[in-house]
This record gives sequence, C-alpha cells and structure tokens, in this order.
Amino acid sequence: MPFRNSRLFALMLLSSAALPSAAVQADVPAGIEDLLKTAAANDDKATFESILLTAFVTWPDDRVTLLETAEAIRAEWMAPEEVTELKQARFDKAEAERKSRARGLAYYFDPALWNGQVELGAGQASGDSDEQYLTGGMTFNRSFGPAWEHEFDFDINYKRSSGKTTEERFIADYRLLWKPWEHLYLVNFVEFERNQPGGYDMRIVETVGLGYRVLDTDKHQLSFEAGPGVRYNNEVMDPDRGLLGLTDTEFMGRLSANYRYQINETMSFRDRTNIVFGGSSTTLENLFEYSARLNSRLAARLSFEYRYDSNPPAGTAKSDTLSRATIVYDF
Repeated sequence: MPFRNSRLFALMLLSSAALPSAAVQADVPAGIEDLLKTAAANDDKATFESILLTAFVTWPDDRVTLLETAEAIRAEWMAPEEVTELKQARFDKAEAERKSRARGLAYYFDPALWNGQVELGAGQASGDSDEQYLTGGMTFNRSFGPAWEHEFDFDINYKRSSGKTTEERFIADYRLLWKPWEHLYLVNFVEFERNQPGGYDMRIVETVGLGYRVLDTDKHQLSFEAGPGVRYNNEVMDPDRGLLGLTDTEFMGRLSANYRYQINETMSFRDRTNIVFGGSSTTLENLFEYSARLNSRLAARLSFEYRYDSNPPAGTAKSDTLSRATIVYDF
C-alpha cells in the first residue's frame, strides 16, 4: 500500500503511542521522529503535517522539541508561523540564560538548574566477601550553554555481617566536558575511591583527554574517551592483613566506552567500561544497567558491576562483582 494512502494508519500508530498514562509521557516517543522521517522519505508532506499536528495536541509541553525535530528532518515543510515560533523560543531561551548568568555565583549553584537522580536499594556481592548490603547513589548533571557539561556521580555501598560493619565503600566521579565540535570533545575526569576492606584508604585518578561521539540519536548513544593522567594510591595500614599503608603515585592512561540504548519509552539499557592502566597495575570496571520507568519520576533498575585489579593490595581478591536492584528517583 503506498504511503500516501496510509495516512490514517500513521495517525493511528501515532495515537497508540499516547496510550500510556500521562506520568509516563514525560518524553516525546522516539517513534514520532521515525514517522516523520518515513513521511519525508516518501515525499508525503500532508502526512508529515498531520503527524506533527497530532503530536502537538498529544504532547503540548514538548512543542518546541517537536518543532526542532521537524526542522531537522524537513525544514522547508514547516509553516511560517512554526518557523517564527521556533526562532522566538530559541531567543527566549538565550535571553533567559543571559539573565540567569547575571546572577553571578547563584547561576552555577542554583539546584533548580541541575538534573539529578537518587538511587537506593539492596544487593549481593561476591569476591573479597559474600554478603548482603545496602547501596545508594546520587547523580547530578548540567549543561552550561551548548559547549560545557558537568557530571557528578556519588556511589556508596554499606555492608554488615553478623552485626558488624564489613564495608564502607565510597566512590565519587566528576566529568567536565567541553564540546566545541559536533562529535569530538575534551574531557577532564576525576575519581576518588575509599574502600578499606578492599585495601585502599584512598585512591585518586585524574585524566585529561579526548572523547568522540560515534552515535547520538534518540535510541542510541555511543562515545569513547582516552587520555593520560595520574593515579595516587594509599593503602590501608593493617599489618594483620599484610597491608603496610604503602603510598605511590604513577602516570597512567585511561580508556572509556559508554553506550546507552533506549529500548522504548519506558525501558533503557546502559553499559559503561572504564580501563585505567599504569606501570604497577591495570584496573577494569564494567557496569551494566537495565532501567524500567515506573512514572515520570520513579524507575526500577537492575545493575551488575565487574571490577578487576591486576595488582591488588595484599590479602584482597583481583576481581569483585556486585549485583544490585534499586529504585531511582529523578528530580
């Protein structure tokens, strides 16, 4: 059946995307972009306009995003008033940004301008120990204009066994991105780790390098990062375990890969790999996450993490695994 005669089918498909509850409709479905692209590929302007108008009614709060999507696919098919509306929206956004910057330090620390997540749950660990534990984390990110982006990630695991605390592992990551180009960007990565049962009183990694976005679509995001840096290790002082509190600083390199797949409107998959290699040891971290959105604020998440150290402190295992089930709250 020619696409030109399937307009009703396209609109029915679009309407079916709107069936989930309003709480789940926080984002415009990726299927809308696919429908618009199909209409454009078939040179069917009427269907293109019908899909766009129906999307405006279904997701009125995402009107500007829909206009930007339409502009990227077929700008010449946009109505003059839509072009004017999009220009005005961009002007208003830039003006609001300018006024916000004029506030000085308040502009940088205003919590309303940051995107955040809180994660809480329980899980089971194996490796140096096989115990149940509680886990929590917080993530913050924010873009300053089109070129700068900041990301903070805090993660803590707390274990108890037979009434005794057996682990207090804390990790904090910071990534600063400068994105002056379409795909290539500069990245500054800093990580702080405290894991006394794992043999480290403190471990700090800092690198500066290049990143490259291979994929950046509604469904797929894939990027790679690489660069040199410095790693500082401070072992725990515990003679009974053979730990002498040794401290060393070494030059190292870092390789990282980050992939995210938006399966549908509510489910997503993420895989992150981080490799740090130096003269004394090589560490590898791989994190797998599967998230299912419950509503506009809450999501359920299953994750599995594998960590490897080629030269761990005395009395500790080379590898650890962590499996977690958590609830995530967006704010």
